[in-house]
Amino acid sequence: MRQLSIIITLFLQLSFSFGQADIDTVYLDSKWKETSKDNSVYFRTIVKDSTGLYDCKDYWISGELQMEGKFSALYPQTRQGEFKWYHKNGQTRQIINYKDNNSVGLIRKYNSQGDLELEYIYKIDSLDNSKKFMSRINDFQYYVSNNLRYPELSRKASIEGKVMTKFYINNEGKVEGLEITESVNSQLDNEAKRVITSYKKWPIPLYKGNSTYIELSFPVIFMLH
Repeated sequence: MRQLSIIITLFLQLSFSFGQADIDTVYLDSKWKETSKDNSVYFRTIVKDSTGLYDCKDYWISGELQMEGKFSALYPQTRQGEFKWYHKNGQTRQIINYKDNNSVGLIRKYNSQGDLELEYIYKIDSLDNSKKFMSRINDFQYYVSNNLRYPELSRKASIEGKVMTKFYINNEGKVEGLEITESVNSQLDNEAKRVITSYKKWPIPLYKGNSTYIELSFPVIFMLH
């Protein structure tokens, strides 16, 4: 009986082992670069599923789930399907759908209580009125270059640079949520904000017949002649 028990135990262990997919773990630093476990801020588990996709889950080093989604390739990373990001309390933070690493459809952002805060489009060519929007962006670029006022103190100090901005055009065709994502100094940053918000000719973004938000990134370049 003892020998039979050992054989059954070994059989169950082998069956369990072969039923599990191999899991790779990668440790990542604060900039999402691969690093050692001791220097990591996040870690990622990777499992190749039966369809050939890589099922990836990112975690804070403390163990909370930060993101989950599937890649069709890891080098370079190619996202496929739905990706979900989470707040540390486990509530959904953001949902984006991808096709061949390109965002498709609406992006959804949620607050830490799980309430939907914002739905927006990331790619202009996804809009119903994409041609009108592209034409207006060209007009916006011309407007910025012709209405930019170089702050005097920065001019005297010969300070130049590129202020990177991010903002939404909302469902009323107005600028909303303007942020500086790459700063030069407070004077140039403030002038970039001023000139962007002074442009009043944006069309209302339309997606599948409904007004929506679209996210735009725009560099404001300060160069002395």
